[in-house]
Amino acid sequence: NTIRMYDTRLARAEHANLPLWKTVEDIVPHYQRDFGIDGVMIDMGHALPLKLLEQMVHKARQLDPDFAFWEENFNPTEESREHGYNAAIGYLWSDENDPVKMRKILQRYSTEKFPVPYFGASESHNSPRAASLNGGTLYSRFSWAVNNMLPVIPFIHNGFELGEKNPVNTGLNFTPEQIARLPSENLPLFSEGMLKWKTPDIICDWIAKVSAIRVKYLDLLSDPAPETVVPWHLGDEKTFVFERKNSSMRLLVTANGDF
Repeated sequence: NTIRMYDTRLARAEHANLPLWKTVEDIVPHYQRDFGIDGVMIDMGHALPLKLLEQMVHKARQLDPDFAFWEENFNPTEESREHGYNAAIGYLWSDENDPVKMRKILQRYSTEKFPVPYFGASESHNSPRAASLNGGTLYSRFSWAVNNMLPVIPFIHNGFELGEKNPVNTGLNFTPEQIARLPSENLPLFSEGMLKWKTPDIICDWIAKVSAIRVKYLDLLSDPAPETVVPWHLGDEKTFVFERKNSSMRLLVTANGDF
């Protein structure tokens, strides 16, 4: 059970493998010094002893006070910030393709401020590809537009821009039948893989167009204050309309979720 969480019964000083801890603590600084990285995602960071995680954060920020840590956590919490994380993966990748859940996301943004920002991504390395879900690349366009209008961190998982449908891993939101059809030798997380570069499904122009709009209105669109998000309630459950507003500007966002 230490794979999924660190058992508190084991979290005692006499169990600490300090030479191993020292090796783990020095991994991120190595990449900072030799490759100039400015952030990392700690995969399964919640399965590490807290003291070890704190040392990893401390050593990285000794070299770069602005070094960013991302947490593999789907529900950003105050504890995430206390442990030194700047951002979390969040849950848009899981909920955005469901109109009911998408409406709840907009409502939540209008009523509360998240402790840490999370990724505006409709897929991750563990989830189904956005282009493989209902709507295909139309859904990819929809999600990229909506995500850029929310106070999240717009995030492209490699291959999203190509309309790639083959997942990297089947860790989350896959049925047993899908997992059986996608053994590890067919998954790029474990075996050699190749993106489909020659495809009519490329949406790079759309990504650039939407990103330019976000940059133009970045002060407003990145503002996490709940009063800046105003959902409209319409009769059509698949049509999403919301405002982003502050004292000097109002932007109206309309998105068609009927593909």
